[in-house]
Amino acid sequence: MSSKGSLVTAAVATASVLGGAYCAYLYKKAREPKLPTEWIEVGFLKDLYAYPIKSCAPIILNQAVTTVLGLNDGWLRDRILMVVDDKYNFITARAYPELLLVQPEIRTAPYPSS
Repeated sequence: MSSKGSLVTAAVATASVLGGAYCAYLYKKAREPKLPTEWIEVGFLKDLYAYPIKSCAPIILNQAVTTVLGLNDGWLRDRILMVVDDKYNFITARAYPELLLVQPEIRTAPYPSS
């Protein structure tokens, strides 16, 4: 095969790969969910609960940020803490229902200055 033929083959292959990748990108972008332009009220938020200790009672938050990991209010996250036994096995209210009576109290402290 001549060098000109190899060059044409390489150019056609490169164009095909790039075209296929672009088509895949467009297909994926078209399938992404789009935010609605008009919103319909379906309810309202009465209270905002977070459970800082897994299987214990909740605390009520005045505000929170939603993240991939759940609700976040400063360092406080939903279910960030858990009760463990002396062998570091976690304990839940399924096995110990009295855990539901534990009322966490969160006192915020300022972040240490850098």
